Amino acid sequence: MDKLIITCAGNERVYYQDLPGVPKGAEGIAESMRAAYEEGAAVAHLHGPHGGLMGKQMAPFLDAEDWRIETRMVMDQTPLIIQHGVAAAPFEQRVKKMQLGAEKPEMISVCLTGHDYHRDGRDYYINHVRDEIVEYAKACRQYGVKPEFEVFHLGAIWNVEWLIEKGLVDPPYWLTLFIGVRGGVWTPPTVEEVLHRVRNLPKESIWQVAVWGGPRGTATCSVQTSLLTLAIMLGGHVRLGIEDNPYYTDGVPAQSNAQQVARIARIAADLGREVATPDEARRIIGLPLRKQ
Repeated sequence: MDKLIITCAGNERVYYQDLPGVPKGAEGIAESMRAAYEEGAAVAHLHGPHGGLMGKQMAPFLDAEDWRIETRMVMDQTPLIIQHGVAAAPFEQRVKKMQLGAEKPEMISVCLTGHDYHRDGRDYYINHVRDEIVEYAKACRQYGVKPEFEVFHLGAIWNVEWLIEKGLVDPPYWLTLFIGVRGGVWTPPTVEEVLHRVRNLPKESIWQVAVWGGPRGTATCSVQTSLLTLAIMLGGHVRLGIEDNPYYTDGVPAQSNAQQVARIARIAADLGREVATPDEARRIIGLPLRKQ
């Protein structure tokens, strides 16, 4: 069994930016990621210094130069794998991040099906057709960026197998299994759902579980921790942080991303599974080591 890769999805979110553990701005995000790395995180899942702006405010949120600055701050403080998120954003703007040179992401999120979110009383519908997914696969190969495929349900697995059959992606395939997301991509936050998804993964897949709770998902904190523990036991990997659930226990805000990472690292240690360093994670995922 590979060592455990912990992804910290810990960016500032406008939905709950007043909670104590939410990092503010690029400097706060970089410091939060440094602390998460010290507790065992290997991957920094970033959303840019503007947090979770959507709709009409998407343009400044996706400014490539802002992402360059934030990425450089994280790189200067840690050896974390840099993963850029916001898979819902327009393709053209996200490709600009692959063109950032030294500050380009090592991985980038690619949604294999549409986004259908319900949060803060609002609905968000973002379609991702297969032609777009093909363009992402080609761009990732061109710029040397590993796709981190978002899997909200089994239809996404059909699409990644379709890409594999066309020879557009290279193993190992990195997939994030999202559980409990509010909206039309919801799946029940249960053991059965995780097992169902895992049983249907393509060969040569590496996978992690991300469970959403709090304002964004339907899982309680205890259910989130239990399902992440299940992933550890099954040989998968885990993603957690302020983005996925800003609470440490139900009704009690997390003090930091590091607090959440520390708990899952302790659980892994209790189960006898070592936590991967960023370079060990790079070898598992199939990424080149970062040049010094």
